[in-house]
Amino acid sequence: MDRRALVLAAAASALPARAGAREPRLLLVHSPPGRAHRFAESAGLWTAALAAGRHGAPPPAEVTRLEQAADLARLAALLARGAAPVDAVCVYALWGPGHGGSLDADGRSALHRYVAGGGGLLVLHTGIASFEDWADWPRLTGARWRPGHSRHTPVKPLSVQVLDPDHPVTRGVPGLQIRDELFQRLGMVERPHLRLLASAMERGVPEPVAWVNPYGRGRVFTTTLGHGPEAWGDDGFQRLLTNALAWASTA
Repeated sequence: MDRRALVLAAAASALPARAGAREPRLLLVHSPPGRAHRFAESAGLWTAALAAGRHGAPPPAEVTRLEQAADLARLAALLARGAAPVDAVCVYALWGPGHGGSLDADGRSALHRYVAGGGGLLVLHTGIASFEDWADWPRLTGARWRPGHSRHTPVKPLSVQVLDPDHPVTRGVPGLQIRDELFQRLGMVERPHLRLLASAMERGVPEPVAWVNPYGRGRVFTTTLGHGPEAWGDDGFQRLLTNALAWASTA
């Protein structure tokens, strides 16, 4: 069966509470491959692991992929009342006015309603820097990429320290030794229930790597990790994402 992947977090009206045991329906929104990122190939390593039932999670009932600029206009309809329910939206992309397209007003409103109404959202790597024309996006993700100030290291070996091993997202993930970029100098947004889960050091400075940000009735997980196949093929990273999917889709 050709499993469709959802790589951009979904927005829709309030959804009924979801049972954590059943197979999630995942909406994966990402960008076409570019010089720096191989979005579909990288995310495909994780969705293949999900389809195989690895990491103790049931395979998704459905994974829907949006990867072209024209697909962004479909987001509102996919998340509208009466549409097939979406359990989690995963945004692994780089979209915005300077990056080939962005969400229109209907898409922004739908995504915001979806999360605030109980939907799950996973924001991965460049997803943080997407939609720079949407003022509320950092409130959802918990951080903003600050042009001219934020930066990242080259892809290199990173040692990621788990700060909250008892949270459902990090449970069973003692730490990560991973080849990836490390984002630096992000603008973290002050949110009352934002909870930092993991960090990594760069020249003596701890940088946030993963956190959760409950939003309304919904749950948001954000990580700066996930540059390319080296990271997405890592067993520990896949477990982290799988845990995040289970947590976010059971709000």
